[in-house]
Amino acid sequence: MVRPIIEYGNVIWGPHYKGNQQLLERVQHKATRLFPGFAEISYEDRLRRLKLRTLEHHRKRGDMIQVFKFVKGFDRINPSRLFNFDVDRRTRGHPYKMVKPQAKKPARSNCFSTVSGLSTPGTAFPRML
Repeated sequence: MVRPIIEYGNVIWGPHYKGNQQLLERVQHKATRLFPGFAEISYEDRLRRLKLRTLEHHRKRGDMIQVFKFVKGFDRINPSRLFNFDVDRRTRGHPYKMVKPQAKKPARSNCFSTVSGLSTPGTAFPRML
């Protein structure tokens, strides 16, 4: 279908602006209407019946998978160069707890390490992954 084309390299080039995200979501929205008998069903019901997820879900999932690969060493990148790890763990936790860095320049605000699955400190991974 259309999804592999839309999601290719999404971690690197994924849209950061809501307007662009909505444009991509609209492509899937229209593509799901092409199935016979699905034109009059709501978008959420079409996704449920076709066992699909929103593109936003796939973007977040892809970001979290990429963060996992960086942290666990599957990619040859030093994770401490991309992410700030919380070294002051006074409460229970794990050594991979990250703190979202502050973007000092507008260009940095769209960087992978400030946008990816670290939208808010302490965010847990969703169960649906």
